[in-house]
Amino acid sequence: MSQRVRAFTFIEIMFVVVIIGLLATMVTTTIIGKGQIVRERTTRTNMATINTALQTFELDYGRFPTSQEGLEVLLENKRINQPGYINEPYLPRDGWKQRFQYRAPGEYRIFYDLWSVGPDGQDGTDDDLTNWKDYAAVDSGVP
Repeated sequence: MSQRVRAFTFIEIMFVVVIIGLLATMVTTTIIGKGQIVRERTTRTNMATINTALQTFELDYGRFPTSQEGLEVLLENKRINQPGYINEPYLPRDGWKQRFQYRAPGEYRIFYDLWSVGPDGQDGTDDDLTNWKDYAAVDSGVP
């Protein structure tokens, strides 16, 4: 009575490793692509939140915050018993955890410019998300 041992050959093992590698590459590529989309959507959502806070500030004070005051002025309302314009103890950041940039009066828009320096962290590059280039995605048309 002979016993035959069945084992995987080196070729079969390598074939399985290559298939696993291809699947891992496809999954990683998909996840990385989605991460970029999520960061951009987060940035646009947070810009819309700041835009709404700026418009509410303008309704209360008849002006937008100056560049010197910055966005930090939105965290508290100087009026008695009034909450801040943003319901968080800190300002929202963009999808890459960077501070939003703010300039008033605006260089590109009349009242103010609001932008994120984007994934590269460099101001003035093509990947910046702004309220002047990305106007429709950020606000409803008010300043």
